[in-house]
Amino acid sequence: MNGKDLGIWGERVAAEYFQRTGWRILECNFRAGRQEIDLIVRRGRTLAFVEVKTRRDERFGHPFSAIVEQKRQAIQNVAQAWIARFGERGLRYRFDVISIIRRGMSGFRMQHLEDAWGL
Repeated sequence: MNGKDLGIWGERVAAEYFQRTGWRILECNFRAGRQEIDLIVRRGRTLAFVEVKTRRDERFGHPFSAIVEQKRQAIQNVAQAWIARFGERGLRYRFDVISIIRRGMSGFRMQHLEDAWGL
């Protein structure tokens, strides 16, 4: 599985996780210009902009470490574009990160970091 396929697989795993835990998927791979948010999910009055980081191992560090300031800013820019177009008063907006380490053909370890940084 190449890197792109691994990323697509990870986003699908994350979407299934959100659905199982009561979230509704509003968008997958929402783009604003050249930037993108992997998932936009909603449960009740909470809406989360989700970045999914999938790796084969932690050889180059934990997947969360890939969310540097420049990446956070790009995600925030896309989130602001989404809010300007579709946002609702009274929603609580947050940024979440999902880390997935794939283990073999069917196993994986996933971590969900809620409210990873402020809007």
